[in-house]
Amino acid sequence: DALYIFPQGRIVSVEGDADFKDLSLKLLPEGKELLSGFPEGWSIGRSEGIEVEEEFKEGCVRLRMRGRSVKVDLVTLEEYFELVGEPRWSWVDAYAGFEHRFPWGLLGGRPQRADRAAEDAALRVERLFSIIGSDPGEDLTDIWRLVMIGHHHDAWVCAPVIFGIWRWGFKRYADLTYAASEEARGIAEELIRDISGDGWEEFVVVNVSGRPRRGIVPLNLTFPEGFVRSPSFEGPEGVVPAEVEVVSRHPDGSAKEVKAFLLAEVPPMGYVRFKTVDGEGKRPPEARIEVSEKGVVLENGFIRVELSKDGLLQVYSTDGEPLLRSPAFITGRFREGDMESEVEEIEGFREGPFAVGRAKGNVGDIPFTLDVKLDPISPLVRLGISFNFKGDVVGEGEESPDVPVWAHDELKLRFVLPLPFKEPRFLAHGAFELREPYEERFQILRYGIAEGAGRGVAVYTDRATAAIFRKSPPSMELILAYGGRFIYAPGKVAPLEGEERYELGLYFYEGDYEEARVPDHADELSQPLFPLPASDPFAELKFSRVRIEPEGSAVLTAAYPCGRDIVVRLWRPYRGEEEIRLRVKGASEIWLSNLRGDAERKLSEGEEASFRMGHEEIVTLRARF
Repeated sequence: DALYIFPQGRIVSVEGDADFKDLSLKLLPEGKELLSGFPEGWSIGRSEGIEVEEEFKEGCVRLRMRGRSVKVDLVTLEEYFELVGEPRWSWVDAYAGFEHRFPWGLLGGRPQRADRAAEDAALRVERLFSIIGSDPGEDLTDIWRLVMIGHHHDAWVCAPVIFGIWRWGFKRYADLTYAASEEARGIAEELIRDISGDGWEEFVVVNVSGRPRRGIVPLNLTFPEGFVRSPSFEGPEGVVPAEVEVVSRHPDGSAKEVKAFLLAEVPPMGYVRFKTVDGEGKRPPEARIEVSEKGVVLENGFIRVELSKDGLLQVYSTDGEPLLRSPAFITGRFREGDMESEVEEIEGFREGPFAVGRAKGNVGDIPFTLDVKLDPISPLVRLGISFNFKGDVVGEGEESPDVPVWAHDELKLRFVLPLPFKEPRFLAHGAFELREPYEERFQILRYGIAEGAGRGVAVYTDRATAAIFRKSPPSMELILAYGGRFIYAPGKVAPLEGEERYELGLYFYEGDYEEARVPDHADELSQPLFPLPASDPFAELKFSRVRIEPEGSAVLTAAYPCGRDIVVRLWRPYRGEEEIRLRVKGASEIWLSNLRGDAERKLSEGEEASFRMGHEEIVTLRARF
């Protein structure tokens, strides 16, 4: 399958020479020789400013190189400024004005999705082990090593479609990325199994985010014979609301397999322990659903969502005010021209207390399914968009000196939110920052924001991607996929192949992103509440390892064990300064640390420390036990 091979001999030094006596390229495991002698037509590549002499003789090539040499004196920073003078200007923002030409959506964005899945698994494990006060050791380090394989430059930019490790069966770097992500998630699951109990007679619901959470947790439980007939769940304050279905029973009539939806309130970086008991409990609230010939309407106390064949998705406030200028849709530039989503089928159904609407149709020749799920107690609208790609080409632009064909994000397969704001203000989430896009095409890490007229909308993504932040007509357009010409692909074409699903979240709110705490809601998608069979590490009925006060004043971005200690990292994406109080249960000291977690200055004795944080500031602390 290798179409392009570039054997190279390189000399990296001030001066040097090298001899190559023949070239060999063998096909393993048979050992068949694919080259015979020194191929005709081969030449010597030269770097600018480097003198190279070559000599071909009897199948041997001899290279002589004379490189540029520079005299260097090592000096201190103070001596440097004495020689060259003080800086004339300060480069405060290294990213300002950067113009990306990235192939967002290549391979449907699967490499980025694989990276995100492994990242989230790593964060979940290290926070979980911080909660129980245990260090998983080298296994956690291995997970991050595997994550970094997918973060390699070639994994995203140059080589996801080629440059595989053929000896180990990876024909493309993307295949290596997927395998690394799968292995990382496998290690994470094994670590979690090791600290979990053996049965679901008692279990815990865990919250690894930095804020208290109230949510509905799906449960799939199996019980031994004779344990319980009509299960309900008792927490520290008594039996909690749950929707319970006994899927199968033992011969004696006791419950064997149970499917349930539990309403849980869990403190930050902590857990709540539940016991399965016999008896009837209250049901949790339900999102409402209405199915008619016109389409499907989903509604809770926060929002109303409509799916119809006239428009893919429209959203209203509880007062009936449209929150989009027109229905959201999917679009892209195909070889036949611009195409928009067309809906053919719509259905509605219930998953426990959740209301679900489903639309099926096509955008161009690409079939898609859109699932919309509404939670009765959350303002987030959850979307799942599935495509079945079959060699599709979508998003190609015209070649130009400034923008290559694969970087025309405005033409790629996109999910479009037409905005009702006349002059929207946009924000894009990056690494520890919320930045106003300075270009219409701009990358986002976990979410993009649009605000205007006292309202806003955030779109949360399941992978790093880009968006079109369009001022006129106002819209926010999330990049999903690109298929077409690509300089590094075999045959220089990378069409879209296979099935791919995109898990998104929409958050419509009043006020601005600070009042709505948009950054905090990202964890609802990436780190949902999850259940585990109870075991000795979860001995308390209710426990919280880390608390941030005032609530919502900073975002917990990391909490990981380091031997007996725990390192905590906070980020404040909100304007102004705030006095922050950090409480770490069981800590004897809290230290201010560098980004590596090395303790530098003691802040306090005991479990609590106070410090000030400014806008966009990152603070790392180390709690000692």
